[in-house]
Amino acid sequence: EYVLLRGVTDSPEDALHLVKLLKGMRAKVNLIPFNEAEELTYRRPSDAAVERFQQS
Repeated sequence: EYVLLRGVTDSPEDALHLVKLLKGMRAKVNLIPFNEAEELTYRRPSDAAVERFQQS
């Protein structure tokens, strides 16, 4: 499972890094957009950012 955090782990570059990390492994990756909470500074990525990550 891979949690997508806006501006932290949701860029196309992050997607490519994940692909390189898993290269040669049989793996299924579940992408999980972060669920926001007021007391935390992390934010959920936009739907468009999630789609870009998937397509990278």
